[in-house]
Amino acid sequence: MKISLSLPILFAAGIIFPGSSAHGQANSLTIGDPAPALAPHKWVKGTPIDKLQKGQLYVVEFWATWCGPCKAAIPHLTEIAKEFKGQVEVIGIDVWETNSAKEPYLPKVEAFVKSQGAQMDYHVAADAPDGRLAKSWLTAFGEAGIPTSFVVDKEGKIAWIGHDPKELQTVLQSVVGGKFDVAAARAKRESDKKPWVELQAAFGKRDCPAALAILKSAIEKYPQDKGEFMFYYFVALSHTDPTKFKSEATAYIDEREKSADVYNMMTAIIANEKGLPKEIYQWGLTLVDAGAKLKIREALFLNIGKDICLNLNDLPGALRYAEAAVTSSQGDTNCTDNFRNRMKDERDELKKKIGG
Repeated sequence: MKISLSLPILFAAGIIFPGSSAHGQANSLTIGDPAPALAPHKWVKGTPIDKLQKGQLYVVEFWATWCGPCKAAIPHLTEIAKEFKGQVEVIGIDVWETNSAKEPYLPKVEAFVKSQGAQMDYHVAADAPDGRLAKSWLTAFGEAGIPTSFVVDKEGKIAWIGHDPKELQTVLQSVVGGKFDVAAARAKRESDKKPWVELQAAFGKRDCPAALAILKSAIEKYPQDKGEFMFYYFVALSHTDPTKFKSEATAYIDEREKSADVYNMMTAIIANEKGLPKEIYQWGLTLVDAGAKLKIREALFLNIGKDICLNLNDLPGALRYAEAAVTSSQGDTNCTDNFRNRMKDERDELKKKIGG
């Protein structure tokens, strides 16, 4: 079951689940439905495709310049474009980029695509600033993560939705050969979404014990997809059994070789979840410090440390982390101007509250 491969998006209103829109409403489209219109804001590479033509097969891949798995998939998509040349048109649609007057997204996307050269050898376009394609495709089909690939058949309908380039290649071989079972793919997708729908309902009621039971069952049923569920598992566990949360999280961090990604996941959970025991927040700060020492996303970790201190009502501590985050962000090419300015604003707000 592959519904989403990216770290889940957090909003103040709650967690966004694969299989649900950003507003918590059920997605309206699925496999077998007509493909939405394709009208990108700008074509960046390849011959512009004004509309999806019947009689032609397409792969429409949604990606972003900041998305590691998306970038890893680029060579595979190029291989697919070459393997199925004359049979399938491969299109990459860039979405969800940070955009501001100081840092417009289009030049960044164009520079990235140019830097890829022949490694990114297929049609590439960028979504509009309002994210209209992301909404009409990803949100409409209940997809909350990228990369996400859609296969559009010769009838102009969605034949498959997924995230794995190798699986996509196998699917295309079947589609091109006229052997792909769209009805079976639709049924499998509906079955795969069921735990996410149940999970959304449980979290919507703030019923963490129920969410935990759903997750344990899903992990047992889909062991190959355990990684997809672990973020939500630890969110539920943090409220259900904080002591067990700490011990299992520690083991999971070791299992994941103390990577920046796993530290990022755990510290984000601790920062975002309110009402946890003081000991968990204090432990979270040790994880922040460990993540920052990796020097991969130092400013991000320090900013998370600020948020955890706020959960502890420790304003001086929050200010220390905020100051360190701003300092670390200077000259950090992985830190956008928007994020850097936001951290400065939050630091200044803390200074006002403390009276410094």
